[in-house]
Amino acid sequence: MKAEPDFCPFCGTQGELNEIESSMLEVDSDYWLIYHWVCNFCGEQFDKVELSDYQEIEEVSALEDFQDIP
Repeated sequence: MKAEPDFCPFCGTQGELNEIESSMLEVDSDYWLIYHWVCNFCGEQFDKVELSDYQEIEEVSALEDFQDIP
């Protein structure tokens, strides 16, 4: 689901993007997953928003918890 953007929408540079803190917003029983990105080349910040349902979020959360176990 969470795919890194291919390029910066401001300067067009590829491969110079870092994800900063992401957030989640619930709207009418839908969840908006908001990924915040910053371009290391031009310094601009932008967001990528994905619409998800609660079941998908629980599956991703469980998978991430499982991967953290040594």
